[in-house]
Amino acid sequence: MIITLLVISYNSYGKYYPGTLEFENGKSREGFIEANLGDIVLFKGWMEAQPEEIPAAAIKTVWIKTNGGHKIHEYHYLAVDKSTNGMWLRSVEKGMLNLYVLENISQQDGVDKTETLEFYCLRKGETKAKQIASHNNNQVFKLNAPQFFADNHQLVEKIKSQEYNWTNVQELVRVYNQGL
Repeated sequence: MIITLLVISYNSYGKYYPGTLEFENGKSREGFIEANLGDIVLFKGWMEAQPEEIPAAAIKTVWIKTNGGHKIHEYHYLAVDKSTNGMWLRSVEKGMLNLYVLENISQQDGVDKTETLEFYCLRKGETKAKQIASHNNNQVFKLNAPQFFADNHQLVEKIKSQEYNWTNVQELVRVYNQGL
């Protein structure tokens, strides 16, 4: 799928950011990571080095530092529902239920700008993340969220009454995790 290859796209294609790769075998490497994460991750041990191609399946977690190292983004290569390929998703909330986002990061006037496109949840013990919401589309949230939180009647009622919608899904996941 084309979206798998362009999960994170930057206006300045080929831009490398400082970061860390944590591999499935527990080892890690620090260096520079090409911003366009896909099935192959381009990695440099130092900025002037030739890029090394590393299969995404070998990597457990990618940390990319943006805005001069002041912001660290944590990404996981996850299987998602309705897709045969994995996707790089940024971790935004951790607990019994983890929340991830598919995002677009661009640079505007030298500052990194992040736009969230889709939200995915993954319960501990599950193997595929499920889409729970989409940016500027409350219909996806209204369809998926009540099913996803069916084990918490109070939250389902708040979703149905529109107290929760796609704009505050991170708060919803946080409240769900605290109630467990």
